[in-house]
Amino acid sequence: QITITSFIEQIENIIIYDILGREVFAINNVNAMEFLAKEFNLSQQTLLVKIILANGQTVVKKIVY
Repeated sequence: QITITSFIEQIENIIIYDILGREVFAINNVNAMEFLAKEFNLSQQTLLVKIILANGQTVVKKIVY
C-alpha cells in the first residue's frame, strides 16, 4: 500500500506511472488531505507518483514500491 499525504492543500487527482511511463493507477476527485492506495499488483519497482492539488499545483515524487 502507498499512503499519500498533503500538508498544503487537498489532493484532487493522483496518477501513478511505472518507470516506462505506463499508467498503473489513477484516481480523480480525491478531495482529501490523505489517500491510501492499496490496489496494486506490482512488485519491487520504481514508480512515479503525480499528485495534483486543489490549487492546481502538481507534485511528482519517485518511490520504490
